[in-house]
Amino acid sequence: MREVVFVLSLMIFCACSESGKQKTITEFAESGELTAEIVTVPVPYLVPRYMGISGDYLFVHKVREEKLFSIYSLPDLKHLGDAGSKGQGPHDFNLLDTRSFEITRDGFKVIDANLNMLKDVEIVDGGLKVNNSQLLFSKGMVSNGFYPFGEGRHVVFAQPDSEKEFALFDDKNSDLTLVEGEYPNWQEIPQGMPAFMVYLKTCVSHPDGKRFAAFYGRFKRWRLFDESMNMISDIDVRITPHDADATLEVAKQPVFYVGQPYATDEYIYVLCSNKNTDKDGRSELQIWSWEGNPLACYTFDRKLSLMAISEKYGKIYGIDNQIEDKLYVYNLP
Repeated sequence: MREVVFVLSLMIFCACSESGKQKTITEFAESGELTAEIVTVPVPYLVPRYMGISGDYLFVHKVREEKLFSIYSLPDLKHLGDAGSKGQGPHDFNLLDTRSFEITRDGFKVIDANLNMLKDVEIVDGGLKVNNSQLLFSKGMVSNGFYPFGEGRHVVFAQPDSEKEFALFDDKNSDLTLVEGEYPNWQEIPQGMPAFMVYLKTCVSHPDGKRFAAFYGRFKRWRLFDESMNMISDIDVRITPHDADATLEVAKQPVFYVGQPYATDEYIYVLCSNKNTDKDGRSELQIWSWEGNPLACYTFDRKLSLMAISEKYGKIYGIDNQIEDKLYVYNLP
């Protein structure tokens, strides 16, 4: 066993070079390919924006339908129904901030941005029940990501006109404190484009709130922060494809990290799209340690836009947002 640990440690060491907080990755310790079981769903997804798992339920949030959620049972993937009506009522939904979904034991929490409300939602027999709605931000503030970060705190993205990248939200008194760290400076920001548009990201917290990871959509890079939101590492994944160019039209720019990462006590699972690159159409599952080490990279047999992971059933569930009636199921490596 010690020999295996030594070999893996050596592989990780050889795949990285470090200079201060900067870490350059040139290979993963393990790689492979994943092939899907294809499931045809009875109700198409029109513009899916989020998928998650709570208990034995898989749910997909979609934005261009009267019912905003499709709900399935696990592990059989039986379609239990569509739920969640658009509207202003106590059990309705309006404009949901997809970067604010937080999985709970019985369902999820999510911010209804138009109403500035954090809604606590229970999945019941294939339907949705809003058990609580809480007024969140001060007047004039907009919802801009909302990630649980230990007891009584959330990380949010700073307001669009701020030079700071993140802020900490105190759940008890609704105070918002800007974090000292600024945006990366990996590329010159085109004139007229705000920094937050160049550095779009998808984020995840360690389950105990001691670390926070931000994966960037237009760059094959991510940053790791400690419990005070001090940056630990700036991790540059120099594995082809990796070139970024913020001067291109947005529709032509390479897209790397997408969807919602999944975190355990030991690992981070993140979806890398590779859109608009020479690997377009073959997304990747990357697995990282919370120390920023590259553990594994598996290439999917197709493009995926969203994924959800069930450790209980050992499965990855994925969606391509260009294909409305298919759900892809993979064995979790």
